[in-house]
Amino acid sequence: MKSKNTESGKNVLIVAGEASGDNLGSSIMEEWKKQENVRFFGTGGSKMEKSGAEILYNIHDLEVIGFSGVVRKYRYLKKTIARLALEARNRNVRTAVLIDYPGFNLRLAAELKQYGILSYAVVSPQIWAWNYSRVEKIRQFFHSVLCLYPFEIKIYEKENISAHFIGHPLAEEIRNFIAAKKQATGIEKKKQGKTVALLPGSRTREIESLLPVMSQLAALYREKYPDTRFILTSPNPRAYQMEIPDFIEKTRESSHEVIYRSDAAVACSGTVTLELALFGVPYFLLYKTSFLNYVIFKRLIKIPYIGIANVIAGKFIVREFLQKNLDAMSMLPELEAILRDKKYIQEMKDTFTGIRKELGHFSSARKAANIMSKGL
Repeated sequence: MKSKNTESGKNVLIVAGEASGDNLGSSIMEEWKKQENVRFFGTGGSKMEKSGAEILYNIHDLEVIGFSGVVRKYRYLKKTIARLALEARNRNVRTAVLIDYPGFNLRLAAELKQYGILSYAVVSPQIWAWNYSRVEKIRQFFHSVLCLYPFEIKIYEKENISAHFIGHPLAEEIRNFIAAKKQATGIEKKKQGKTVALLPGSRTREIESLLPVMSQLAALYREKYPDTRFILTSPNPRAYQMEIPDFIEKTRESSHEVIYRSDAAVACSGTVTLELALFGVPYFLLYKTSFLNYVIFKRLIKIPYIGIANVIAGKFIVREFLQKNLDAMSMLPELEAILRDKKYIQEMKDTFTGIRKELGHFSSARKAANIMSKGL
């Protein structure tokens, strides 16, 4: 870990442990620096570094997957927390921006409190889904929680914990994307027939579990509607190495580009499902993990759904096909419904419009920077 003293300006510790946190952290830094002379250091990735953060630990050094990953890296992560807290004390830090990554950041906030440093949890832990007992640690160690979803505010108000709704950064990103598309000229004209996006996720295990059943589903549907287009995109090269039918088009374009041109989608559970809702594209989600992980997951989860659109709506708006229900034949009627049942499609789109409105028509990064720079 490299250390460097700061000659002038306020020092702020900023910590992100994943790519999404790196994106949000970069945006918060840019907005905060418009208001005052402030210097950032901590953990992050290329985007935060480009925005001027002094990166002491890269997000790739902090990456863990599953319970076993945490166990293997426990000692390293514990030492990292201690060193970050000590560095914050040595630099006279008064404010810490701890983005998502709750297992790590809750422990770091506890260390920072010993030095009188105010920690902000940017992105609430999913206490509404599992591990609600974390609320006590949040109360004890965080000055305030900056929430992406409005329903989270109600939870913290009930617990008498300071919380602010900042909106979801993806909502602003997609608004800007759609606006740019509408202003652009020469946009590709839509071909005849319906277009379906296949979004098997970014993790190799997800892709290997879900892409075969997506391919089977696409083949079944094409037998009945041969003019239907299926487009596959994933950030993981593994998706393009697997054997799939020739009629499925492979593209390296972003999910934004593919979703924008699609009438419907079949997606792995994750952030991409929120992306689909914000674009207003009907979809259903798939999820599969090992039997042991699923048993643990079912024991921990406190709500009946895993899709964020369903969580926000408080009911099943989007169908979820999990584990043993991942069968192409059983999913075929749902694919037909999200492509051809006009009433069903409109009901889903109306709910998505409400979600888009709930998640804010403002810059979440700017709002977060305003709150933390003022110590609210």
